[in-house]
Amino acid sequence: MKPVYGQGIFYLFPNGLITYLIIFDYIDPELEYFNLLKNNEDLLDKEIASLKENMQRFLDEEKMLINGKRVKSKVREAWIEIRGDPKRPSIMFLIEMYFEPSLKGRILYEDYYNEETAEYDYTVHWIFPVCIKVLDYNITGYLKLKQGHLEIKVKKGSRTSDYESILFDASSCGGT
Repeated sequence: MKPVYGQGIFYLFPNGLITYLIIFDYIDPELEYFNLLKNNEDLLDKEIASLKENMQRFLDEEKMLINGKRVKSKVREAWIEIRGDPKRPSIMFLIEMYFEPSLKGRILYEDYYNEETAEYDYTVHWIFPVCIKVLDYNITGYLKLKQGHLEIKVKKGSRTSDYESILFDASSCGGT
């Protein structure tokens, strides 16, 4: 099985929750996941449990801070699905991160992780409520910022940094 694309969609809620969906697309010439989905629910459950555990371990290795305070991400769910062609499975993770009980003022999100070379193209989308204004960001890749949406594209072979940050202002959110 070979990874071919990744996508992350992060949504910041005004109540102090970041929910994100990470999707990994693969080429699976041996139809490993197709057969697992079709034929063996017990093995599928074990594989999903293993995927969740591995992703949680990966997240636990990162050091994530919001306004200088350590926050943790928690894998809530994982799925395997086939995208049309039995040789094109995807693995999806639903992840949540809690921080301050409500958004107030300037908020700095920071993530420290291992520097690496991207094995495949990937795109990350940060979606913000209309009351959020992105002030600054330090992220590897091609970035495009539009009102309420920060898009990051990273090409296969690109060297990623070991740090990323987003500074945003939540003063207009009213602390709700």
